[in-house]
Amino acid sequence: DMQALLLDEEQGLHNVNWGIARLPQWAGLPHATIGNVTPVVINARTKHQEAAWKLVKFLSGTEGASILAENIIVPGYLDSSVFDKFAQVEGFPNDNMGALVTETVYMEWPPHSLSGLLGKMVEEEIVLAMTENKSVDDAIKDMELRRDEIILLNQ
Repeated sequence: DMQALLLDEEQGLHNVNWGIARLPQWAGLPHATIGNVTPVVINARTKHQEAAWKLVKFLSGTEGASILAENIIVPGYLDSSVFDKFAQVEGFPNDNMGALVTETVYMEWPPHSLSGLLGKMVEEEIVLAMTENKSVDDAIKDMELRRDEIILLNQ
């Protein structure tokens, strides 16, 4: 993530010249992206519903978005002040800030009780395929089987 890139660079762990680019899009479709974001949600079993809701409202507004941007976390609320905060962070690439603007963001892992289990399973299968310990086709087939198993075992 962007925060890790900047922190690692600051600590001398790399000298990668990185930037921001838009994901390719099919012609005629509005610009969309997959957001690997930190969802701001309230657990149904929280004991402090009002305090949690107050935090959600704060983080979803202008001031909260500004604080998140200062820490290189892309907030759900975006306006020019958020982009200004990104631009002020030392080492943040400013040459293509418009790539962060999109019409639609699809969450990679929407809030759900099984998101953690499913995410871990997908990561395991991707690692097996990327390290050539399993074919891509087999990894996809196994993800589908394991997904169904996770859902069945957690009903």
